[in-house]
Amino acid sequence: MSGKGDSSAMVRVSTYGDGIDSKMEEEDTRYVIDELKKSQESLQNYNRYKVDVYKSLLSKDARADSVVFRGGKS
Repeated sequence: MSGKGDSSAMVRVSTYGDGIDSKMEEEDTRYVIDELKKSQESLQNYNRYKVDVYKSLLSKDARADSVVFRGGKS
């Protein structure tokens, strides 16, 4: 834009996060923290489950080995 009478002005548009005390930002932050906590709990439960399954498989293998050993020739 050039020419007589043209002037430029800066227009400021407020965007998300501009207001430090924004209620929406606070709610979103709380939501993200809650979701992260849920994910952490889910992963911890999954890891416990994997350990339990692994222990169960090991004990089954140990029982199977002892059955084969007992069933073998003396």
